[in-house]
Amino acid sequence: MTAGRLILALGILIGLCVPAAASPLPRSVVFARAFGPDFTVTAKDGATHLSGLEIGRLDVPSGRIVACDPFACDGAEAFTRSVPTGTFPVQLAMARLPAGDQRVAFARILFADRPALRWTMALHPGQHPKDLKSGYFFGYGVDTGTGAFMDASVQAPYLAETADSDLTADLVDVMNRAEAENRGGLLYATGPGNVAMISSGFGDGLYPSYFGLDKAGRVVALVTDFGVVEWRAGK
Repeated sequence: MTAGRLILALGILIGLCVPAAASPLPRSVVFARAFGPDFTVTAKDGATHLSGLEIGRLDVPSGRIVACDPFACDGAEAFTRSVPTGTFPVQLAMARLPAGDQRVAFARILFADRPALRWTMALHPGQHPKDLKSGYFFGYGVDTGTGAFMDASVQAPYLAETADSDLTADLVDVMNRAEAENRGGLLYATGPGNVAMISSGFGDGLYPSYFGLDKAGRVVALVTDFGVVEWRAGK
């Protein structure tokens, strides 16, 4: 874990766009198989082995999801697309890299056990795919080595609670232990619900999220890509 987790960002960059990487497999294949028991992606520097890990269930009472750096999410907005309400599993795709290092490659909320036939970028208000240059994406900024999912109704009470610097320091320690134990994340109970906190791949950066839609256009999953595995643009 980088020391950057100890620094609370003053100006997190939400809604910027960066170039997407080229990759050997289509997004639909990687997102569908990365959370299974064993999936191998071959990259230039060797094979990356992916396996799924569930860290708990997220409360989603409003159907509006905020994805952000949980230690710097003041002002973060919910995605424009609504999701089902209820309590849903949060799953990580853990990547074991050629050098033996282990990182969180992807995190997802699974809303329904139906296949996603199409993936679409998760957007914040004012963002439009037509404004992007080819190969670019919108994403949220991470300055403390941690990403998160939370329901929009939880954001205000969570921010009020974590205004206590001692509590924030305790959460940092808990996240550090989770990473050291290769758990990759945790569910933190706060206010009327909880927050899924997740180690963000190689650390700080800008990370996109994607909604998986079934044949009827209903949301079945939300995946954040932490930039560990390369994939090819596609469905």
